[in-house]
Amino acid sequence: MKFSIYDIATGQITRQMDCPEDMIDMQVQSGEAYIIDVADDSTHYIMAGAFAPFPSKPSEGHTWNWATKTWEDLRTIEELRETKWSEIKAARTAVFDAPLETPHGIFDSDSESRTFIESTIVLLQTMAARGSAGTVNFILFDNSRVTLNLEQMSTVGLLLGSKIQTAFDVSADLRADIDAATTSEQLEGIVWPSTL
Repeated sequence: MKFSIYDIATGQITRQMDCPEDMIDMQVQSGEAYIIDVADDSTHYIMAGAFAPFPSKPSEGHTWNWATKTWEDLRTIEELRETKWSEIKAARTAVFDAPLETPHGIFDSDSESRTFIESTIVLLQTMAARGSAGTVNFILFDNSRVTLNLEQMSTVGLLLGSKIQTAFDVSADLRADIDAATTSEQLEGIVWPSTL
């Protein structure tokens, strides 16, 4: 028969075993009790002699309090600020890397693609400075191909720069909000705008 042995004071399942029912009492130590059956001790505890599921963990920073049977965030305000800033930086990077819509098509905008756009503009500027009105073939986000001149590539570059600068400005404003926050509730209210 399968049993779960638990700490009476906390309800924490300390071990589980399969043994004859007449031998289970020998396995239980002082301050412990048991119930018949088993459950995952990472998702359940014992309350009022029955399995109870842990409520959803609000965040990775929360720790289970066995006395109150609740999740608690024991991080300092500085730790919470750093966690929030990491979230904002990740959101900013996602904006940087999101495809770039332009009048000439949708461009990839990951780090490598941004560098390629910039170097292509420099190439066309150099060609123009030497008296050659050249064009380049560019592979777009959907893998289609487009031929662009300096003016068109400059438009792409301006739109890319504007997107990057806007994301930096938003993150700077949010960083100021993070630094000014004094409670976890205030920090929870700081989120990357969904419209950007």
